[in-house]
Amino acid sequence: MLRFTADREKLEALFDIYTRINSTYGDINELLTRIIESATELTEGEASSLMLVNPENNKLYFEIALGPKGPSVKQYSVNMGEGIAGWVAEKNTSLIVNDAQHDARVFPDIAQKIGFPTTSILAVPMRVKDKLVGVIEILNKKGG
Repeated sequence: MLRFTADREKLEALFDIYTRINSTYGDINELLTRIIESATELTEGEASSLMLVNPENNKLYFEIALGPKGPSVKQYSVNMGEGIAGWVAEKNTSLIVNDAQHDARVFPDIAQKIGFPTTSILAVPMRVKDKLVGVIEILNKKGG
């Protein structure tokens, strides 16, 4: 039996994610959006994105961007190795940045252009059969 309300809430959020993934969706974009929404809720983020790798030019493009500046960020792309998402894609490994303003890997251009300061970042590679296809980022944990 779960003793803490927070644990119960996280378990319910995980069950919600499982339910969403196993639901029938006619549109893959809708499914991916629901998964990103669930991940954002679970990690208590302010904003999130799913960036996909374009194999033609090896750049990351914002496929899904949620949060107050979501629509604004979709016009940008990131090179491999550039910023946190590019670093995660290049290294094919997850990363947590608790102090984004003092991390040399952070690429502040996009955040400055859209007016959304980034304080913390959780980024994970998205893989299909061990092949990197994108990066999921959760920005700014609520409450610090």
